[in-house]
Amino acid sequence: MSLNLFYTGQQVLGPTSLLQQTGEAHKRLRRLIAEPLSLDGLKKYFQFINSLAIETLDQRSGREVLVLEEASTIISGSFASLPFKVPGTAFYRGIQARDRMYAMLDSIIDQRRSGKSLKQDFLQSLVNKHSKDAPEGDDDDKLTDKQLKDNILTLLVAGHDTTTAALTWLLKYLQENLTEEHREIQDRKQGTLDLTWSEVNNMPYTAKVISETLRMATILPSFSRKAAQDFEIEGCKIKKGWSLNLDVVSIHRDPKIFRNPEKFDPSRFDEPLKPFSFL
Repeated sequence: MSLNLFYTGQQVLGPTSLLQQTGEAHKRLRRLIAEPLSLDGLKKYFQFINSLAIETLDQRSGREVLVLEEASTIISGSFASLPFKVPGTAFYRGIQARDRMYAMLDSIIDQRRSGKSLKQDFLQSLVNKHSKDAPEGDDDDKLTDKQLKDNILTLLVAGHDTTTAALTWLLKYLQENLTEEHREIQDRKQGTLDLTWSEVNNMPYTAKVISETLRMATILPSFSRKAAQDFEIEGCKIKKGWSLNLDVVSIHRDPKIFRNPEKFDPSRFDEPLKPFSFL
């Protein structure tokens, strides 16, 4: 199966985007991009993420958040538009937004490579690894600047709507389901807000709240894939090239799988779920 993007989405994201690759090319690109997002990579950025989260939440104190408005972008909004590159159309706005993003990325990458700006983040790790001044190695382990920009843009677009919406719903449900494990950590910290990696990985109930949030909110309500070959599923024959659409909301709200599916209940995750029932 491969991701089925509209023509407009393909044009906006660029030809070397991970979302447009298939087969071995997709595996190679995913390997190179995913490295900084590994468990070891996340540990490296953990304190930065923790500090940024505290700062952001302090700024949002008392604010009303409209989920759909917070999770909207010009670029992703152009994905399903008609491919008319005419001023005023969604496609045109998407292309213009992409070009502004490319210009911004060019500037940031130049600053990172020149040493004028150094940060411990995902972009910096990719710039260091795939810089022209990096240690010589197999070209198969290097990203071109074009690939670098296309895939940074892809991650920004793919993660903006999904991550912002997920975090917004998570804040709502966490506030409504504060637990003893949070209070115990707060008591130990004696007013200090910084968390350690060990503490984050020792919150079993919080992990269930997160999973139930993702089930209830279903950040990606549906998605499509293109069949890479002929196959059959439960008597239905699927032909190569067909576009298949998966309704994730219906799966997450299926009463045969989740009892009282409209109720927020983290205890659903006390036991392993049926395979493919939670996506």
